[in-house]
Amino acid sequence: FKCIAKEAICVFSGSSRGMTSNKAEFIALLEGLRAAKDHCTRDILVRGDSELVIDLVTGRKTPRNAHLIDLTEDVLDEMKYFTSCRFQHVPRAENQDADDLATKAQQGLEDKIIPYPYW
Repeated sequence: FKCIAKEAICVFSGSSRGMTSNKAEFIALLEGLRAAKDHCTRDILVRGDSELVIDLVTGRKTPRNAHLIDLTEDVLDEMKYFTSCRFQHVPRAENQDADDLATKAQQGLEDKIIPYPYW
């Protein structure tokens, strides 16, 4: 996920911890929102490639299991800090930078919040 204002990309690899990819996406979003509190304005744009996560936190879909309900509620609580928190879905095919970082994270690098531009 990417926070646009002072931009950052949050990378979290859940596979090494036995998490589902959905939970890893939610954790990355939560960590990005928490970092945005410290580094961004109160008006942010979150860009992510998980359509399910974006649909759940924007209310376009309703979570059906307890695991996703809890994670969605956690994100909604974090969003209360911001005066505006907008979401934009970026298809994985168009999100090569985040995909490259996620691959590196899965290969054993630490989870990171990386200032943008990070190259």
